[in-house]
Amino acid sequence: MRKMLTNAGLALCLWSGLATGSAAAVHGVAPAQDAKAAEEEKRDEFILGNIVFVLFHEFGHALVSEFELPVLGREEDAVDRFATFLLTPEGGEDEESDPSTILIDSMRGWFAASERTELAEIEWWDEHGPDQQRAYQIACLLYGADPKKFGAMADEVKLPEARKESCPSEAESNSGSWIKVAKPHVLGDDEKPPKRIEVTYGPAGDYALERDLLKESELLEGVAAELTKTFRLPRKLTIAARKCGEPNAFWDSEAAEVQICYELLREYRELYDQQKR
Repeated sequence: MRKMLTNAGLALCLWSGLATGSAAAVHGVAPAQDAKAAEEEKRDEFILGNIVFVLFHEFGHALVSEFELPVLGREEDAVDRFATFLLTPEGGEDEESDPSTILIDSMRGWFAASERTELAEIEWWDEHGPDQQRAYQIACLLYGADPKKFGAMADEVKLPEARKESCPSEAESNSGSWIKVAKPHVLGDDEKPPKRIEVTYGPAGDYALERDLLKESELLEGVAAELTKTFRLPRKLTIAARKCGEPNAFWDSEAAEVQICYELLREYRELYDQQKR
């Protein structure tokens, strides 16, 4: 299941490779020689990588809802762990197709977001954990999956040694739990998807740049295709990109729709620029 779904995340790597070639054609020089184009590509990869994580997070909510999966603990934490599970490499990936780069971008996005919030402003009663905690959860699960490969990453974010000790068992438990609860709903090799996931784009207004980035990357379509052919969905679902009035993403059970807000892409653009200052 994880290997099939990470193909949607790997579509981002394919897109970034195409974007690099396009930039070279436009500017008439090799990508490495065009610092501005290279920086824009890194920023777009950061934005889209975070959107991949958000999509898998929201689809985690959809799985819980559609399949009535048991959730012991806070659902927001559980679906963060679901997204991390899907994007944790199983080994053997080359550098350009390693989905862990998406997780690392997501982790950095949460750390950057945490810098905008003072301690006194944290809403401890919220259904989501604090941004830093969500970042460290990704770091722990990624480190736990392969301590040798991700040891430098764990050191970079200052994951405490005491926390590292429990990460391998935590990563194993997370992986095993999601496989166990989701496996009955995964299509067999000879099964055809009973339902499919459609993608729609709403009017963008002032967020045309964000809408165009999503459409040109075909990222939503890649995720929808992989999820469609992986799960035995009980009804048709939609991934709807639209202007929402806030930087957010939602799973709407009544509408059977994952909503991705153009404003969220704008926020990730600002977070990327924030890290560069």
